[in-house]
Amino acid sequence: MHKQIFGLLVFLALAACHVPGPLPFSTGPELPNCGDLVLDPDEMCDDGSRNNDQWGDCTEQCTIPYCGDGLVHEPTEQCDPGTGNGICLEDCTLPASCGDGILHEIETCDLGPDNSDIEYGLPGGCSLLCKPIPYCGDGTIDEGHEGCDDGNDIDNDACTNSCQENVCGDGIIFTGYEDCDDANTLNTDACLNDCSFASCGDGFVHQGEEECDGQEDCGPDCITDRYVFVTKEVFRGDFDEGLGDTGIERANWLCKIHAEAGHLHLGKDFRAWISDDTSSPASSFVKSQGRYIMADGTVFAQSWDALTELQLDNPLFMTEYGEEPSPGGSWTNTLPDGTSASENTCLGWSSSHFEDLGRAGLLNMLDIQWTDGQDFNPTSCAGDNHLYCFEQ
Repeated sequence: MHKQIFGLLVFLALAACHVPGPLPFSTGPELPNCGDLVLDPDEMCDDGSRNNDQWGDCTEQCTIPYCGDGLVHEPTEQCDPGTGNGICLEDCTLPASCGDGILHEIETCDLGPDNSDIEYGLPGGCSLLCKPIPYCGDGTIDEGHEGCDDGNDIDNDACTNSCQENVCGDGIIFTGYEDCDDANTLNTDACLNDCSFASCGDGFVHQGEEECDGQEDCGPDCITDRYVFVTKEVFRGDFDEGLGDTGIERANWLCKIHAEAGHLHLGKDFRAWISDDTSSPASSFVKSQGRYIMADGTVFAQSWDALTELQLDNPLFMTEYGEEPSPGGSWTNTLPDGTSASENTCLGWSSSHFEDLGRAGLLNMLDIQWTDGQDFNPTSCAGDNHLYCFEQ
C-alpha cells in the first residue's frame, strides 16, 4: 500500500511539471463513478463537473492531463502528438509556422498578423494557435454577442454584417423592405422614421422641399396656397392713404391692411403688383411654385411661372372680402413677366396730378391687359384705380 501511494505522488509531481510521458495505468474507456467528486481506486483525479478534456485539471476520464495523452489542453498545449492528426512537436507545441499566413497541414486557419484570441473581434475567426474561434459571419449564432448570423457578407438582407437583425433606424437599408434608412429620428428630412421616402401627402413637412403637408390652405404639391385679391378701395397715383417713404412702400402697406381686414392669412406679408424704376414684382416677390387663389379658393394661377407666362386659370375678379370689385383698372406699370413696363409711374407713385401719367391693368381680363391695359394706358395719375395684392 505504501508503495502505491508513493508511486502516485511521484506521478502527480511529474504531471504538475507537464513533462510528456506515458499514462501510468489504464482506466478503461468509461468509469461509472467519474465525475462524482469522489476519488475512486481506478481514478487519478475527480473534479466533478469541472472535469474537462481541454481546460480542466482533470479530464473527463478522471485522468490527469499530460502531453501525449491525445488531448489538447489549453492554454498549456498548442497541440498533442497523441492525436495523430498532423505535425506536433514532442513538447506539445506547434511548429513556428502559425501566423505566417500560410495554411499548413496542422492548421485549421491562419490569418497571419490578423490572428487574434479576441472572440468576435476584427477580423476575427482565427486564434493565435491557428484554430477557429467564434466570429460574426461563421453562420452560427453566438448567444450574447449576435442577434443573427447568416454566414454571408451581404449587409442589406435580414442579417447585417455586424450580425444584428436589420431594422429600421440602423442606418442600413433592408432591400425590399426599406426605401431608405438615415439612422435618425427626424420626420422632416428625406427619409421618414418608418424608412420610407418623404412624399407630399405623408403628413410631415419636408424641410427645404415642402411648405406644408396636410395643413389648411396647403396646395396639392405641398406648397402653401397664397392669396391674391383686388382691393375694394380705389386710390389715386400717389397712394397718400398708405404709410411709407415711397409710393411702392405705401402701396404695399395698403395691401397688408386690406388683407388683414379681409382676414386673409392674418400676419402674412402682402405686396402690391406694381413697378417703378427701382422695384418690380420680378425683383421683390417670392416666386412661389404653389397656387395663387382668391378669397373663396378660386385659383387665379397655378404658380409664379404660370402667372408670368399668362397661363391664368381665371380672371382676377374678387376683393379681399370675396366680393366683385367695382369696374375699372388697377395701378401696375408692370408687364406679364413681372418687370417694369415704362417710365409712366406717376413720378414714382408720388403724384396725383392730372398731367402726370401712370399705367394700369384692366380688371376681369385673362390676356396681357390684366396687368397692362394697352388701349387704356397711359392714364392720368388723378384717376382712381384699385391695387392688385399678392401674398408672399
